[in-house]
Amino acid sequence: MKIIPIQDGVDSVSGGCKILFFTVETVHSFIKKNNKDHDLVIGVLREKIFTGEKGKISVIYGTHPDEITLLAGLGEEKHLSLSLIRKIAAVAAREAKKQKKKQICLQAIPPSGSLIRTDESKLIQALLEGFILATYEFSKYSTEKQSLPFDLILCNVKKNYSSLIEKTKILCEGVFFARNWVNENASLKTPARLASEAKKIALENKLSCTVLDEKSLQKSGCHLLCAVGQGAVHPPRLVFIEYRGAPSSKKKIALVGKGITFDSGGLNLKTSGHIEDMKLDMAGAAAVLGTLKALSRLKIRINVIGVMACAENAIGSRSYKPGDIVKAFNGKYVEVLNTDAEGRLILADALSYTEKYYKPDMMIDLATLTGAVIVCLGHHYAALLTKDKKLEEIIIQSAEETDEKVWPLPLTEPYSEEMKSDIADIKNISKNKNAGTITGAVFLSHFVEKTRWAHVDIAGTAWSPDEHDLIPKYATGFGVRLLTDLCSRLAKQF
Repeated sequence: MKIIPIQDGVDSVSGGCKILFFTVETVHSFIKKNNKDHDLVIGVLREKIFTGEKGKISVIYGTHPDEITLLAGLGEEKHLSLSLIRKIAAVAAREAKKQKKKQICLQAIPPSGSLIRTDESKLIQALLEGFILATYEFSKYSTEKQSLPFDLILCNVKKNYSSLIEKTKILCEGVFFARNWVNENASLKTPARLASEAKKIALENKLSCTVLDEKSLQKSGCHLLCAVGQGAVHPPRLVFIEYRGAPSSKKKIALVGKGITFDSGGLNLKTSGHIEDMKLDMAGAAAVLGTLKALSRLKIRINVIGVMACAENAIGSRSYKPGDIVKAFNGKYVEVLNTDAEGRLILADALSYTEKYYKPDMMIDLATLTGAVIVCLGHHYAALLTKDKKLEEIIIQSAEETDEKVWPLPLTEPYSEEMKSDIADIKNISKNKNAGTITGAVFLSHFVEKTRWAHVDIAGTAWSPDEHDLIPKYATGFGVRLLTDLCSRLAKQF
């Protein structure tokens, strides 16, 4: 998609699909300023076919030859927000794509109502993010013709926003990268393939990349990660990709992603209705890799270690078994009561290994860890669990800024009691089924000793059963914009 910013209004461009945004209030002011009785747009507004109601779209044909005008409602000005602009831009983008025009002309939204004091650059970025993210499609395996490519003309732009436009495109490309990998066939995204992709990105962006194969993992003592992957034909990998955006600084953070390339549940086999979408279980790793790709292109001044714990939780003659006790990298013994609680096992080794050898100042892990988080928060919020209130606060700030929302859950002592084992140091599931998201985080906390750490459970936000706003059906790419924004904020603090 080529994006062309111009200072003139949409009327200066002929042909294609034109998108005009209205609040309820600007509908009335537009009618007063324009008295052209023959104008179809004015007619639609006067007849109250379109009133600027939030989320409503009206398509007007025949305004000019080969031209379509699309009116998008933002609702009342007092309720305007960057989040709303992002979502309405996405709704408009989907409708515009249906028109199959080679050119789409988008009206940049001037500061208005509650956004009067908002930096125009934030408005432009929110508008473009919503629009671009909604144009995503995964059509690799479809024989139907893909959507036609088009140029996007951004009108009413007062300044030169070329760098902002490029930044927004890079962010969205990072999201698309994560979406594509999560949507891909599990048979084509083995742990080794993910490791190869990390090496490729490292080479393209002059980053360093280290991959531990199954022999190195066994030798180093990552027995939990090895146990999860030992039943599969495709052995596990632990991948480290390092971005040094601030080489003069000793500060660094680690982003750790769960990369279960397919989760059968192991010998605790998942049933039909639950197993079909389990190629999504590497969404955390995909988001981390997409973030590292974006960070390196944006040249954000911070040092980041991207960590991907990759394994296929399959069934085979060598599969680990319920009741097994396995020694973790940090020396603790884990009683495996359920082989379908495997994500926390591979993350346990990844977190403790990263802490020991890379010594980051903080770690944030991103994982499709529990189905319980969907029961708790649905598909709109990820769960955030940490004992570090300052880290919690800055993650929430990034979540609000990017619309990749998180909701804090308690990580307190009473839940720790439920994870104690009678015959080992810790067990991988609680005896009861309550608070599964919290007990999953409690388990992980046993593998972080001194480092500031937060856990984000994205099981409900990484995959969407339906298309809405800027979220496509299936893989969402959740976490790329959140983590990139978080790194930008931390760069200013370090």
